[in-house]
Amino acid sequence: MIKTLLILCCIIIAAFVLVAVSIYIQNYKMKRLTLEERLELVYRKYEKKMKSEGMAFLIEDDDNEIRWQRETGALRDNHKFATASVTKLYTTTVIMNLVDEGKIKLESKICEYLPEEIIEGLHDYKGIDYSRQLTIRQLIAQTSGLPDYYTEKSNGALPIDQQFALDPFLPFEKALAISKQLSPRFIPDRKGKAYYSDMNFDLLGKIIEYVTGLNVAENFIKYIYEPLHLHETYI
Repeated sequence: MIKTLLILCCIIIAAFVLVAVSIYIQNYKMKRLTLEERLELVYRKYEKKMKSEGMAFLIEDDDNEIRWQRETGALRDNHKFATASVTKLYTTTVIMNLVDEGKIKLESKICEYLPEEIIEGLHDYKGIDYSRQLTIRQLIAQTSGLPDYYTEKSNGALPIDQQFALDPFLPFEKALAISKQLSPRFIPDRKGKAYYSDMNFDLLGKIIEYVTGLNVAENFIKYIYEPLHLHETYI
């Protein structure tokens, strides 16, 4: 028994030593590589594991000179691709700019900015209407409890993500109607609860439009594309 335990201990120690040596050798090799060579090594590693349609990286110096650039798959230099939910970051950026300008407040109720036809029946949870309690902060933090029309079924219909394969265009009015048919997940701001819902950011987009008098695309240009010189970015 003691002999067996000693053998096991030796095997474990040997394994740890081999791992430690392997890590040391890898770190030693990495230190001898240039930054570009290290980036290339990491890029190729993840390229083999890639499960998406493509990857693209661009690193620039402080003087805007390109230091390192790689593309693979469907993503190539100046290739157009959908940013999908990355636009939620754009929407949040515009909202925070409007907060800085004093045009809105994060704790304000969204009913202060949106018309009654949007608010009515928006959040009816177990017979209690919380629609007028929803705040801008809750929409941003995904703590409103609103359902997600994109992935949930409504009246036996296919989830919207499957319907998009047939028709990628979904007007806000239709998305709102579908959302109101679905059951909210919880009361707004319930402790420890969050639920990812595209409707949260659809509503933020509408708030932006009502407050500024400009559509979402125009606000993205004003607050993001022009300041950052993103000349090839658009919605």
